[in-house]
Amino acid sequence: MTQIIIDLLATFTLVSNILMAVFFLTLIFRIKLPIKYKKILLKNNLWLVFLVSSTGFLGSLFLSEVAKLSPCILCWWQRIFMYPQPFLAATALYRREKSIVPYLLVLNIIGLLFSLYNYLIQVLPAAKLAACQIGGFVSCTANITYYFGYITFPLMAATGFLLNIIFLSYVKNPFRTK
Repeated sequence: MTQIIIDLLATFTLVSNILMAVFFLTLIFRIKLPIKYKKILLKNNLWLVFLVSSTGFLGSLFLSEVAKLSPCILCWWQRIFMYPQPFLAATALYRREKSIVPYLLVLNIIGLLFSLYNYLIQVLPAAKLAACQIGGFVSCTANITYYFGYITFPLMAATGFLLNIIFLSYVKNPFRTK
């Protein structure tokens, strides 16, 4: 059962990476999104942020508490920036507020930087800038496994952060309170 859930998380990451690649290609080649997709993003962006951040929150708890995979120090930092997001997004949805968007963007950008650095030192251990062990037990360069040839746990987190940044970029006028 544990491996099935991990495989499912990796599959979600793969599908998300494909969708993000399509999104970035539309930006690069200045292809306009069909209006129905843009309306879906505009109408449901905070719901999508809630879904992605909840998946990251529950997925990381599953990996450490059920699958018994100890997180490294950089994983803890990524969690610091992911864990408050489902609660913030849910509160904003309940109150029908958009003013939370700048704060969510900050959490996602900083979390993305930690995730990308963690992924970089897994793929290229020579890129490590500082010692990265929590209590000497888990190294950030230790790579448990690759899924689909490139996906690791830090890349799963980076995908979640980047997806949230994309979804939040579709919030109209985030500085209005209602």
